[in-house]
Amino acid sequence: MTNTTALAHQLRATQRLAYRLEQAIEVLRTHFPLDPDRFDPDMLPVEVAMGLDAFRTRFADLQDMLGRTTFRSLAMADEDESPGQELTTRERIALMERRGILDAAQWRQIREVRNQFAHEYPDDHGEKAANLNAAWQLTPPLLSVAQRCAQYAREKHGVTSCG
Repeated sequence: MTNTTALAHQLRATQRLAYRLEQAIEVLRTHFPLDPDRFDPDMLPVEVAMGLDAFRTRFADLQDMLGRTTFRSLAMADEDESPGQELTTRERIALMERRGILDAAQWRQIREVRNQFAHEYPDDHGEKAANLNAAWQLTPPLLSVAQRCAQYAREKHGVTSCG
């Protein structure tokens, strides 16, 4: 598989995740911002609780996919990275910033919120609400990063997502 073919497949997967995150946003729009002082996920209607779970998961999955595989695919298509000579995460982020795909400081915030989801305590409802609110605020920039990846691949390599 060529680097551009792999990039096309990766972009397709990224676009699917972005679309699913956008769907979760539509379902939850009227429920944000959450009140950390009054938030109790056990008292929410089932569809809202499931929507919040979907939102959290999709936010984390999109951030993870972009950071771990989409950026790598772009770097490989640009020939800045190869299987024998991989960039560090920090180098990839700097490269993506130079390409105009992301703002590194904002990306660190997005990644931190994603990491907070993995370290939440089940009974700390206030922290859970605060993390969900932060993710809600950072979702537009996260979706923009996915969009700019696709735009960059199209303009630089003539690659669009496949399928």
